[in-house]
Amino acid sequence: MKKKILASAFVLFTALNQLSAFAAGVAVVDTKKVLESSSLMQVYNSAKQEVENFKKESENMRTTKSKELETAREKKATEAELKKMLEQFQKDLSAREQQGLALEDTKRKELDDLSTKFRTKVDDAIKAIAQEKKLDVVVAKEAVLFGGVDITDDVIKKVK
Repeated sequence: MKKKILASAFVLFTALNQLSAFAAGVAVVDTKKVLESSSLMQVYNSAKQEVENFKKESENMRTTKSKELETAREKKATEAELKKMLEQFQKDLSAREQQGLALEDTKRKELDDLSTKFRTKVDDAIKAIAQEKKLDVVVAKEAVLFGGVDITDDVIKKVK
């Protein structure tokens, strides 16, 4: 009986020892913090602002054109003049809409390219830090409830 208890204690001790050794080699990275501290986030915000400004300018143009059309109606413009104004108005709006779509597409492609490069840079930084610190596993901080060495600040420094 005593031998069974000692054997069980030994197995338990060995298992706990291996678990603690494994846990020491686990690190976490707060990917949101890494992204927010990056220049990519600034580029994203700038692109977003540029698209929003374009949309506001387009809306202002639409409002101005609508007022011009309404003023022409009030001044008793002929049907031919109103028709010509309306056609030009629709043509201008269509062209503006195409410009907006092209701008959004260009910005999306730029951000996709930068995002891919940034992700590679972050992955390389994580791998290098894991090797330097002799870490076995690095996981997203959001996926870990407790434990792990936080290497977020190290990743941010290496990425910059």
